[in-house]
Amino acid sequence: MSAHRLLIAATLALCLSACGAVPLTSLPSLARIDPRTTDFSAMMVALAAPRSIEAVAGSVRVEFKSRVDDAPEKTDTFALAPTTAPVDLTDMVGALRDSESLSIYALPPEEASRLTTARDRLIAERAAGHKVTASIGVTARSFCLSGGVPTGDLLVTTYLRTSETGRFVPLLRDFDLASQPDLAAGLRTLPPCTAADAPPVAEAADASQTRQ
Repeated sequence: MSAHRLLIAATLALCLSACGAVPLTSLPSLARIDPRTTDFSAMMVALAAPRSIEAVAGSVRVEFKSRVDDAPEKTDTFALAPTTAPVDLTDMVGALRDSESLSIYALPPEEASRLTTARDRLIAERAAGHKVTASIGVTARSFCLSGGVPTGDLLVTTYLRTSETGRFVPLLRDFDLASQPDLAAGLRTLPPCTAADAPPVAEAADASQTRQ
């Protein structure tokens, strides 16, 4: 596994079936999520991370892994995009440190439709008597540095919003990237961000206003 992928797996691994590191206060909200019926067009992911670390444009994706009977496991990917949809960011922004920024991602309509079709296909396979296993998670393929290599604690918090929760629920709170030697070493190999990696102007302006 590459250093880039290690960093991403730790910060954005949001497999809905795994809750070992989820804050206890989030469990009641997450328990309401039903993967069989959830509205993927309403799903959003938020990442609070040091300002010096940014996800490369187009690298944040939903991975839907599935297997029917004894066939090889299949992985379908669906691209998440930065969004400025009107949602309540109050709690998350209130918890931000001065050194952090907040990024919000959602599935564009066409990607949400594709994911719904993939989910419904598996439901039909199970109804037909086939053995079906599946998992869903969020990953990014690469990060870049918007400033110098960060030092000290590198705390990351991730959130999930679904049609069932109706709000952003913390999944992983204040995970310190610097506490993991492999992740800390990976930071030193990240490339600098380019203009193409910058968030949309509207998103940057909205984030600035919100932090005030």
